[in-house]
Amino acid sequence: MRQFYVTLLLVFLASVGTERAFGFMEFHKEWVKMYIDEDDESEEMAEYEKLAAKGSSKCLVCHQGKKKSNRNAYGKLFEGKLSKDDKKDPEKIAKVLEEVGKMKVDSDKEDSLTYDEVIAKKELPGGTLEELKEEPKEESEE
Repeated sequence: MRQFYVTLLLVFLASVGTERAFGFMEFHKEWVKMYIDEDDESEEMAEYEKLAAKGSSKCLVCHQGKKKSNRNAYGKLFEGKLSKDDKKDPEKIAKVLEEVGKMKVDSDKEDSLTYDEVIAKKELPGGTLEELKEEPKEESEE
């Protein structure tokens, strides 16, 4: 019986620790509200929802690699615009999401897609899934 309680305690602690590893879920919830069309029952939307809104890859919308302190190019655009204090302000989150969505993926190219256009194509805004799973290169390597 003691082993059961120890196991139960470990499962509880693991689940509590997992919440922190996923960053601020309020930001992601607002992103899902904005970009995942629940009325779209297509297979394409179902696949995108599985990729970007559910499961282990949902964090890769803004982050890269295993450490959630590593942000991808899209996630870096939110630095200085949102803080943890904004978690309870869905209007501000939505406003910043709209602002960043209008930005070009490659600001040096006039014909570059915006982040909204990339997301509309059912792609992750920060890059391909394979790229985002890799740990980012050190600043000195670039």
